[in-house]
Amino acid sequence: MNSNIFEPPSEPEPLAHRPIGADLAACPDQQLPDRIATATVFAEVDPVQKERILTALRARGEVVGFLGDGINDAPALHAADVGISVDTAVDVAKQAAAIVLLDKDLDVLADGIQLG
Repeated sequence: MNSNIFEPPSEPEPLAHRPIGADLAACPDQQLPDRIATATVFAEVDPVQKERILTALRARGEVVGFLGDGINDAPALHAADVGISVDTAVDVAKQAAAIVLLDKDLDVLADGIQLG
């Protein structure tokens, strides 16, 4: 595997490591959980694809959290086990989220987990 993202890999890597929206759109729902098993980054995904990714991860038995603050994030916030938004988000995102952070700081989550 080539660690330099600016040079093409010497051997083609499986598509699942860096899928983009077009790859996800071409993948049938029943294949998606296996295809994204080794993905590390998703790019250029639309709101429906975000939701499909989360649904596929949950189908694999993963516990999924999603952080979003826009109207387009609402479907993914609903699909996640834990939808997280911020107080400055649009109302739709805050309503779709299970947790709304009053501080725009993810350390709040870490502190909450440590405190139980």
